[in-house]
Amino acid sequence: MAKKPIKIEFLYWEECPSHGMAWKRLQAILKEKNLKPKVARIQIKTDEDAREWDFCGSPTIRINGKDIDPQGAQAQRIGLNCRIYHTPDGRVTPVPSEEMIRKAIELALKQIFKN
Repeated sequence: MAKKPIKIEFLYWEECPSHGMAWKRLQAILKEKNLKPKVARIQIKTDEDAREWDFCGSPTIRINGKDIDPQGAQAQRIGLNCRIYHTPDGRVTPVPSEEMIRKAIELALKQIFKN
């Protein structure tokens, strides 16, 4: 039986200056892990789009439907805004860390191969 591939959604708001760096980090980690999943790059343009996608700020990365920072996602408001992430040492950053992205990908891979 074939394993389901990883599905990644990269949601962003063009006005947020942080999405470019997050996109580059995501691409670098996928290359590092020699993965070539389908990545849907989704531009959120309106408040209606934000509600439809449950968009909690730019950039948002979801792997197999799960936010890479679910706790952080719950703390954000839905709408056209920039998102913040927290580092393990408590600092605030406008982009997810490489480690956060890497861990989310590794977790998704484990879940795929476990099933």
